[in-house]
Amino acid sequence: MDTPSFPTPVDLRPWWLRLVGSLPLWLLYAVTASVMFLVFRVARSRVGVVRGNIEGCFPGLGRGEVGRLVAGHYYQVAQTVAEVFKAAGMSPSQFSARVRLKNLPLAQQALGQGKPVLLVAAHQANWEWVLHALALHLRYPLDVGYKPIKSRWAEAM
Repeated sequence: MDTPSFPTPVDLRPWWLRLVGSLPLWLLYAVTASVMFLVFRVARSRVGVVRGNIEGCFPGLGRGEVGRLVAGHYYQVAQTVAEVFKAAGMSPSQFSARVRLKNLPLAQQALGQGKPVLLVAAHQANWEWVLHALALHLRYPLDVGYKPIKSRWAEAM
C-alpha cells in the first residue's frame, strides 16, 4: 500500500515542554499527583462539581464510595496531565510500545483505496496518546474534533 508522503513539520513545541517531556514518567506522575493533591485537598477546586456529577451518575452509592471516586478522579487527571507532558518528549517507537491499535489494517485498507475513514473514540484512558499513535501508524493527516480548552495558553500548548 502506498501511503502519501508529507513534509516533516517544524517542531513547534517550546523548549521547556520538550525538557519536561524528557523527564522519566515516574517523576512526572509524582509531581502531577502532588499538584493534584493540593488542587483537590487544599484548593478544593471543582470538588463540588465532581462530587455532584458522580452522585448524579451513581445515586445508590454511599458517601464513602463517592469520596473514593472523587479522589480517584483527581488521581486520574494527574496521571493524564503527566502523560500529556511526557508525550512532548516521546519518540515514535515509544508511542508504538505504549499504545496498541486494534484493527488498524481495516482503516489503512480503506484509506489506500481512497475512501474516507471516520474513527470515533471514547474519552477514556489517554486519548492524546491514541491520536499520536494513529498519526504515526496511519501516515495520513488527521482531522480531530474536540472542545477547545478555555485557557488560551493551554490550548496553544
